[in-house]
Amino acid sequence: MTSESSRKYLLRLARESIEKYPQRPDASDAPKDTMNKKGIFVTLHKYGELRGCIGNIMPVSSAYVATIENARFAAYADPRFSPVSQDEFSDIKIEISLLSVPKRLNYSGRENLLSKLDSSYGIIIKKNENIATFLPQVWEELPDKAEFLSQLCLKAGLARNDWEKGAEIKVYKVESFSE
Repeated sequence: MTSESSRKYLLRLARESIEKYPQRPDASDAPKDTMNKKGIFVTLHKYGELRGCIGNIMPVSSAYVATIENARFAAYADPRFSPVSQDEFSDIKIEISLLSVPKRLNYSGRENLLSKLDSSYGIIIKKNENIATFLPQVWEELPDKAEFLSQLCLKAGLARNDWEKGAEIKVYKVESFSE
């Protein structure tokens, strides 16, 4: 669990990363617990709607470095959206999701897989070279387990029902906080 002061620090760092771009924010005062490697997603919302979301599933850099990079990518390089403009800064709300290390879910068949899923997990699907993830927050929009997996398959570039045909499924927990 991340301390409240570190949560506030990461949110401030994400905002500064966006608003001061292309300069990097000063991270010389990074709290010790933000120096650990973490999988992190930074999600931007504008008026409650998704405006950008970029992250790393696996822990590749410290939490504070990943926050800086992913905040910038979410604001300026998410291919689903145009770059955030300066006029939008005050309307953007930032959410940060810190991920646990994903664990492979062993299952035998469709019903067994569905019985093992719950909305507290983020899900990764992988088949061949195709891979995609949904954070646990997506369960709010897709509460049906089969539909959740079908939409995740589509995101990965797979057929809707590929999750029923031997795809690798991994799950992870998320610690999420926002402005």
